[in-house]
Amino acid sequence: MRITIEYCRTRQTDGMLAVVDRVCCDAVSHAAAKSIAVKLAASRAMPQTPDLVRILDAAGTEFFREAIEAPPQPGLFAGLVPVGGDSGK
Repeated sequence: MRITIEYCRTRQTDGMLAVVDRVCCDAVSHAAAKSIAVKLAASRAMPQTPDLVRILDAAGTEFFREAIEAPPQPGLFAGLVPVGGDSGK
């Protein structure tokens, strides 16, 4: 299925969304679309840091929306690997 992934920032004053980046691609299922969105969020260079990801089907109907955390700053403790703690997040 053809999907559109939108990475957005939420405007604090009124809750409106500003699209920071938009990617169109193919996915075999909704689960695959979510996986693609997560992988792309970690690898794409965007002009601003998004706080929300939306996935739309070919008709433009939203079928997934979720808040995302800002990634750590690039290069900050780049060689460290987290040990212990709750890895289920």
